[in-house]
Amino acid sequence: MNIRWVNLERTSAPGAEPVTASELKTFLRVTHTDHDSLIAALGAAARELIEEWTRRSLITQTWKVSLKNDLTAGEIYRLPRPKVISITSVDYVDIDGVLQTGYATSNYHVVAGEDGGIWFEDIPDTDTVPEPIRITYTAGYGSNASDVPEALKSAIKILVNEWYANRSPEGQIPDWIKAIIQTFKVPMA
Repeated sequence: MNIRWVNLERTSAPGAEPVTASELKTFLRVTHTDHDSLIAALGAAARELIEEWTRRSLITQTWKVSLKNDLTAGEIYRLPRPKVISITSVDYVDIDGVLQTGYATSNYHVVAGEDGGIWFEDIPDTDTVPEPIRITYTAGYGSNASDVPEALKSAIKILVNEWYANRSPEGQIPDWIKAIIQTFKVPMA
């Protein structure tokens, strides 16, 4: 499976968090409401950091990615931030430099799941621009918190606990928390 992408952009954020503020409060043993906003913000920040480190989408979200201009029909090209659920659209810049939208679905196949990507039956004739093919797709474990593996949710809780107790989010995941989620990390190549 090849990785041939550049310019990744999230176009639709997750509609929910894998761990709710209420669950975080219970984990932190916080019974008052004074820090509800802080706890919710720490939960979202922990999710984002864990998504970045694991190179995954935890809750369903939409991404747009550009592929390099050196593709071969019949090969699978991995899309970033799995699990790939579906491909919404494939657009490309043609040999005249004009953006063509809605590349026919008969020309490609979605490879869903952990190693999700796209398999081109036919590669469009593209311009010589560096990233002529643009794919919009959805990825994540699902739209509900219950779809996310418990180990990833536990890592979020533990990371929020560290930040809340020390009041200093460092922007890094401690090695001992990384060990919990190491098996979820998507390899670079």
